[in-house]
Amino acid sequence: MLDRSGTLLSADEKGFHWEYDYETGNDIVKMSKQVQSGVHYYGLGDKPDNMNLRGKRFTNWGTDTYGYTKGSDPLYKNIPFYLELQQKIAHGIFFDNTFKASFDFAAERADVTSFWAMGGEMNYYFIYGPTLTEVTQEYTRLTCPPELPPLWALGYHQCKWSYFPESTFRGIAKGFRDRKIPCDALYLDIDYMDGYRCFTWSPAHFPTPRRW
Repeated sequence: MLDRSGTLLSADEKGFHWEYDYETGNDIVKMSKQVQSGVHYYGLGDKPDNMNLRGKRFTNWGTDTYGYTKGSDPLYKNIPFYLELQQKIAHGIFFDNTFKASFDFAAERADVTSFWAMGGEMNYYFIYGPTLTEVTQEYTRLTCPPELPPLWALGYHQCKWSYFPESTFRGIAKGFRDRKIPCDALYLDIDYMDGYRCFTWSPAHFPTPRRW
């Protein structure tokens, strides 16, 4: 694929194909593309690594990874969309597949970038910029921009591992008010639940939730 000036933006190395995955014993749907000179890759969501993803391989699969460090993968937020920047010309690839997916940015082979999924179809969108901002804007239009949040959602939100019991939680709120520190939301974590079950309240930690 070329732009109007004739600059090569993207070229398939092998294109769409099925491939056998020896780790899982399943067939995967895969796309392989040539790595262009001086290219940089960005995106995919929570990836605690260098901003430029070139030379790395990542998995997109929502995973609760407490205490993660640089290089931990996968993590919580996974977005199958990446940006490619070459000679100040940008485009994006949105891999429209909900299965567990992987992205290899010239890690296994320095001249090939690939993305694949453990099932589903090979559907992806090529989004031209030419700037990074324009690529992101077009991606947002494709996937729908969020609604404007309420004003309180843009304020300060306080959160940590957990606040309990109720007296401690109310004490945190009072501390903000006493110090005249604006705070629009306090978050409870898993200790508000009864036996860590969703939609329940711990009778020991929060015995009177209806008062709230």
